[in-house]
Amino acid sequence: MQDIAACRVLVPTMKDLVDNAWGEITAEFQDVRVIDRLALPQNGYRAVHFIARNGFHSFEIQLRTELQHAWATLSEKLADRFGQDLKYGLGPEAQRTFLTDLSIEVAEIEANEADDVMGYVASDEGEADPLALEGSPARRKRRLALLQRIAEMRRFL
Repeated sequence: MQDIAACRVLVPTMKDLVDNAWGEITAEFQDVRVIDRLALPQNGYRAVHFIARNGFHSFEIQLRTELQHAWATLSEKLADRFGQDLKYGLGPEAQRTFLTDLSIEVAEIEANEADDVMGYVASDEGEADPLALEGSPARRKRRLALLQRIAEMRRFL
């Protein structure tokens, strides 16, 4: 065990993650190690983990977008149903392929919306309510459809 506490920070978009939250977290702590699972996803998992120290104690801050969070929570549900090995790139091929394809879709949506300023508030069930939306209507629609599709899958499981 490398840390004594952890928290997760969700941001609406990659723009919020890269332009704001990442810098704020690294500026707040002098001793922080960054594990970037955006650049190198692990079995479809995308997020940034910060391992920070406060004196002799370390703690972890997970930073991810709402789409990444929706993917991760669905991955957990699938692992509960089909075996925990699924989270580590093992387990049934159909579920591994599904998670990989879904992760790629999340990354594509986030790459395409990078220039949009958008805001969503997601519930714990992965459902999204659009708030103060700007940017491409097609991108908003695709993003919301994916969040809703993931929420439906989680309810089914």
